[in-house]
Amino acid sequence: MVISRYLGVAFGVTWVCWGLRAALATLGVADVTSVLSQALFFVGGFGPTIAALATSPETRAPAGLGAFLLGGTRRSAGWLALLAIGVVAVFGLTSAGLNPALPLVAVPGVLLAAVTVSGGLSEEPGWRGLLQPALERRLPYLTATLAVGAIWAVWHLPLWLTPGDSHLGFPFPLFAAQAILLSFWLAGLRRRGGSVLWCCVLHGLVNTVMSLFVLQLGVPLVAGLLALTALSVWMGVGPGRPAQREEGPGSSR
Repeated sequence: MVISRYLGVAFGVTWVCWGLRAALATLGVADVTSVLSQALFFVGGFGPTIAALATSPETRAPAGLGAFLLGGTRRSAGWLALLAIGVVAVFGLTSAGLNPALPLVAVPGVLLAAVTVSGGLSEEPGWRGLLQPALERRLPYLTATLAVGAIWAVWHLPLWLTPGDSHLGFPFPLFAAQAILLSFWLAGLRRRGGSVLWCCVLHGLVNTVMSLFVLQLGVPLVAGLLALTALSVWMGVGPGRPAQREEGPGSSR
């Protein structure tokens, strides 16, 4: 019930907002640069976090929300640093150079926005904070992570139905593959240390780095992404991983 309620709210909020945005753009009523379109995009992006708060009442109180976001923060800081260095190295060393459309002086602001309102806090409390552990109680870890990645990719689908949206320049199958790989990175970090906050930071960093560099799809990039994924899988199932709580936000017991 917890999983179905969560998915119902997350997809409901997002697809209503993003579906309306797509319809308005298709009909020529409001393009993607309009205030209305941007507002719908913003609210829809918070669907996963809204669903997590609606599904887990214990997270609504400040103390409960703080524990939900910050649990394991100290333990997982080193793992976050390791993955962050890996992300920057893989994308930076395999790219065609810096993206001239994103000045270096703007990178801190872009990163802050990505961590807070465009992928981090707007999504991670739902995907990694609630859905991932809820599925792990029913499925093997790797299967649960693959499922979250696939669901996460499908959740973005209305963006490919919106004329003028920047996502149209990136084939959806490649985006889905990227979402699944990133799901393993985030799940490994969450499972190793338990911090939803660091998942928000890593999610925002990946989005920022992918905008900072001119990416080149090729063997070096694929090899680097697979190496990061292998590290993340080891973080999730390897020795030394802290014992997982049996109870937590979204538990159905």
